[in-house]
Amino acid sequence: MTKVIFDNNGTLDKYMGDGIMAFFGKPVEYPDHALKACLAAIDMMQRVGEIRGRIRQQTGADLKVRMGINTGRVVVGNMGSKMAFGYTVIGDNVNLAARLEPTNKEYGTSCLISEATFQQVKGRVLVRPIDRIRVK
Repeated sequence: MTKVIFDNNGTLDKYMGDGIMAFFGKPVEYPDHALKACLAAIDMMQRVGEIRGRIRQQTGADLKVRMGINTGRVVVGNMGSKMAFGYTVIGDNVNLAARLEPTNKEYGTSCLISEATFQQVKGRVLVRPIDRIRVK
């Protein structure tokens, strides 16, 4: 999945347990960052589909993937203290993406994008409306 992020010009932020956080459009800006994030998500879902059967056969577990994508202004840079810091993104738009990811469980979906992302990718990525949701 890390290679998929890099292949789509994404920036790997961090590994969080069995999750990966990435962002697109920084430190190098490009106008189609929302599209690249969506294409990375599609590629990840395809790759998981390719290995799902093998994982189930080897472990008995059903491999699932969930993603949340949002587009908007964020604070990006080295965050932390003199003792520990990392290059990351923070802000309400990051939080919305993080809230969309687990919401996939409620809808039986693998990837949810926000309205802001949809406005950037409409006509270039096949999507369907799910619902109007309010995140906490």
